[in-house]
Order: sequence, then C-alpha cells, then structure tokens
Amino acid sequence: MAFSFAPNCIGKYGEWSAWGACSESCQSNLNVFPSQTQTRQCLGASLNSGCPGKSSQTQTAILECFISAWEAWGPCSASCQLSFNSPTQTRNRQCFGATFNGNCNGAVLTDTLNCNQQVSCPGYLTDWTSWSICLATCQQTDDQYNFSYRSRKCVGASFTGNCGGALLTDQTPCTNNVPCPGYLTDWTSWSICLATCQQTDDQYNFSYRSRKCVGASFTGNCGGALLTDQTPCTNNVPCPVSRTWSHWYTSSANSRVNVIQSSLVYLVVLVVLCIHLFSDLFKLI
Repeated sequence: MAFSFAPNCIGKYGEWSAWGACSESCQSNLNVFPSQTQTRQCLGASLNSGCPGKSSQTQTAILECFISAWEAWGPCSASCQLSFNSPTQTRNRQCFGATFNGNCNGAVLTDTLNCNQQVSCPGYLTDWTSWSICLATCQQTDDQYNFSYRSRKCVGASFTGNCGGALLTDQTPCTNNVPCPGYLTDWTSWSICLATCQQTDDQYNFSYRSRKCVGASFTGNCGGALLTDQTPCTNNVPCPVSRTWSHWYTSSANSRVNVIQSSLVYLVVLVVLCIHLFSDLFKLI
C-alpha cells in the first residue's frame, strides 16, 4: 500500500515589529554609525519550511547627535608667559544632528592645553621722554657738572625679560664750560677824603668806593663791570693862608715894613694905656 505525503506549508510573515533600541546613545566612532533593528515572525510554516524573505532588518539609527573628530590644536594665545597664568591653545570638536537641545550627552567639545609656559617676554621700549630742564645755567667750578636727564620704560617684560638689557635712563652735560657771569654787590660808601683842600693845581685828592663780582667762573666777570670807583673830593677848594712868624720873616721886603709899622702902632697904643693906668693909681693913693 503506498503512502502519500502532504506538501510542506510555506509560512507568511507577520507585521514588522517596532524598531528596537539604538545600539549606543551617541556615535563613539567616526566610521561606525549606531544602528537599530526590527523583526517579524514567520506564520503558518510547517516542517521548517519557513517564510520567504528576511525576518529582520537594520537601519542606521537616527540619533540626537554625533560627535566629530578633534580638530588640530590652535595657535598658542601668546608667544611668552606675561603673568601668573600660562598662555593656552585649544582644539574643538562638533556635535552634529542635535535636536531638542541635545548636546551629545554633555560631551566635552573644547579641549585646552597650556603652552609657552615660563617663556620670558622680552618686552618693548617706550619712546624717550623729553630732556629734563637743566638745574643750572652755568658751570661754577671745574669739578662741578650739571646734567639733563631723560628716561624710557620697558613694557610687557616678564621673568628674565628686560628689553635686552637696554638702558632706561640717559644723561647729558648741559652747562659744560659755560662761564657763570656772576652778580655785582652794592657799592660801598665813599671813603673819607684824605685832604680838606687842594694844595696845588696839579694835586688832586679822591674818595673811593668798591664793589665785588660774586659767583663768577671761568671767563665770567660780571660783564667787565668796574669794581672800583673814585671821585675828586677837594677840587678847587682853596687852602687857608697860614700866619706864622716864619711866614713874616720869609715875606717880601714890603711885607716886613708893613709888619714893623703895625707893630709900632700897637706899641704906642700900649704905652698910652699904661700911662692912663698909672695915673689912676696915683690919684687913688
């Protein structure tokens, strides 16, 4: 007796399930995208005859975000360290596809690195100031020097930086070999005249006064001003005639006669007075 077998029943897939969970919450590898899968069941199949077609399928996940690779490091913010804080350089990466305030699960997007640490800043020089006013107008002595000064600053230097050791102050002589003219004191009082009259026509008597040139140096001499002065003090003042006995004897002959005559007159007068005096005395006796 022969047996006959019923044919196998090929099944039929049911509806696709919902998409499954994403394989990761954010893309961690630039070349591998997160994915999600959905499946369906084979229904009505007998003797493992299965169902035609795929029972599952996968798709690239639509994530809130994915992170790019780090960019190259940026330039250092300064070529030297000016203050306590070191210069820095940064690099960035981006969060793509973020929606609804997504931020790639709070991933760090900026990285910072210190650079040029303890590198001295050389600084730069400001312009020179104007020359200061000279404190003197002339040179008093050989070993006294007067100077004008100027200065500048080294700005932006740090650590051992000092603008290459450039000078920050400068001086220049301002009165070298400049003579001080000096100044004149007041005149002294006139000196006492050494005579009271002029004896002869060619004899002159003077009073004197003086002054000083103070503070002069080198060829300075108060402009060559006179330091002494004189003035005649007996010009044309006659000397009185002296009436001594020697003068009578040394006079001319006429002068002697006049003297004798005058003496006789005086003698006569004296005799008359004596007579009258003795006459009065006798009367009293």
